[in-house]
Amino acid sequence: MELALTSTAARRALLIAAVAIAAIMGLEVGKHWIADDRIQSEQLASMKRGAALEPDNAEAWDRIGRLEQYDFANPDPWQAVVDYLKAVRNNPHSEHYCMDLASAYEMTGDVVRAREASPPSQRRISGLSISLRQYWRPIPDFGSGSAGRRNFSAALD
Repeated sequence: MELALTSTAARRALLIAAVAIAAIMGLEVGKHWIADDRIQSEQLASMKRGAALEPDNAEAWDRIGRLEQYDFANPDPWQAVVDYLKAVRNNPHSEHYCMDLASAYEMTGDVVRAREASPPSQRRISGLSISLRQYWRPIPDFGSGSAGRRNFSAALD
């Protein structure tokens, strides 16, 4: 399709529209870059300002939650729970975010919510704490035949 811009007014309108679109796109890219730069820093206040610019960024809220939960000087698992909940709300299908939320609940002593927050694939592994479940891998040497299956089943219970 060919657009004939014979009049000066039409050319000006097209130029103004193009400049406006470029300015809006530039502002959005700049906002995203600033938010990402702040989120990637290791300073909690800066990370929170970056996440505020992109409140739907689940990865940012998960990073903030981990920093608050595992801060050696001043751990705050309750604030980590709040941040992990934001991450899970923005991406409810991520098992990683669910496990982080479950481990924060476990750190606060709320085992019931920790089990509810753990992803379904991890709930079947009973007998292990939430924080150990993410690192647990079955050991294949339980014996052979039906005795091996019984030993493996006993290990899961």
